[in-house]
Amino acid sequence: MLCATAISGLASAQQGSGERKSLEELLRVMRARAAERAAELEEPLQAAMAAVESLGDDDLDRALRQQRKELVEKGPALAPLLVPYLEPGDESKGGKLRRASLAADVLIELASPAVTDALLKAAASGTTTNRLMALKVLGQSPEPERVAHEIHKLYRLSSGYLERACLECLALLGGDEAKRLLNLALNDEDLELVKAALDALASTQSRNALPQVMALVASPRGSDLVEPALTYLSSVPDALAEDEHVLTLSKLASRPEVSYQNRIRIMDHLRVYEDLKINRSARKIIEAIAEDARTEVVEAALSMLARHKDRRARNRLLAPYDDRVDRQPNWGSSYAERGDIYERIGDWNAAVGDYREALRRENNTRKLGKTYEGISRCLARLKKYREAAEYIRESPLSFAERRALASNPAFKKMLETKYAGAFRLDD
Repeated sequence: MLCATAISGLASAQQGSGERKSLEELLRVMRARAAERAAELEEPLQAAMAAVESLGDDDLDRALRQQRKELVEKGPALAPLLVPYLEPGDESKGGKLRRASLAADVLIELASPAVTDALLKAAASGTTTNRLMALKVLGQSPEPERVAHEIHKLYRLSSGYLERACLECLALLGGDEAKRLLNLALNDEDLELVKAALDALASTQSRNALPQVMALVASPRGSDLVEPALTYLSSVPDALAEDEHVLTLSKLASRPEVSYQNRIRIMDHLRVYEDLKINRSARKIIEAIAEDARTEVVEAALSMLARHKDRRARNRLLAPYDDRVDRQPNWGSSYAERGDIYERIGDWNAAVGDYREALRRENNTRKLGKTYEGISRCLARLKKYREAAEYIRESPLSFAERRALASNPAFKKMLETKYAGAFRLDD
């Protein structure tokens, strides 16, 4: 696609020099220049993609970030050359898949309308992986209305992975038609399609679907939708601002058909929610869950209540850990485990104290990494970023583990400060 502004600028420059050319001639010049630029980019692109394909596991994330940055800097002229790389070929794993994923990420950043037609063609007729990659890029298209119309048609002809990818693409593009389709999908008989709709809604952080999702959670089908429902609720700000929504999730957790793992997931979701309003009915249900036969479920329920200022639940939760510290005062693991509980219930200062005691006493290097992570998270929560950075630097964590640690929500604010260097994100 040739830029009208560029053509106009070229025409003005030529008029200034006294030359007159027809629009057709100007277009030929622009196309020739575009072809020259593409030829200049082809060889370095091939080299970059070959390098990506052959990357090992060492510093993989850093290498991919660097390649992505360098490719984006080459500008929109690179976009048409990247589209073929969305096809990983028969070996849709390893290096070739990594190469295709990088091409998709760069295309999203370049946001060039010049490749819309090629992407739509790939989404409609490529291999499965090729189509999924194309849909990933189209979900961020600079031409949302046009693309949504075409993806809607493709959705009607799709099934399985492609159907779900079309839903997510439409959710990202937005618009009334996307909302209608997602609402229909939430009520579909196919449970996998319902899960796909929830995942798609989570990717857009759409609050509009909250009443329908909560009705779905309250229905008999909610027992089979715990994970995608929680993923959606996590994406929506203030999703649990109403105490009735807390009650709905509490009832879901108490259902006998819900697995103990999902019961714990629900308790953990409620635990980390700020300023949760727990009405009497919900509290009664959660207290009953705290009588479960499984220790993990009991601790999850008690931690949830303790985090939200229930003193009785806090005392019951901490009692066995206090007892262990009293019986084994010289064991670092006794303090580390109690520190984990303090961190879980949001008592950052108490957690820091126990983690420090654990570091003084623990000689097992294998266990030290988790303790360093815990004390760093708590210090960051307390906005003591300098100390948090010192513990990260002193820790036995590898560079890759430090970079992974940076994705923890506890460090969100710290990453905006000068102490972000402790995570070695640029190494």
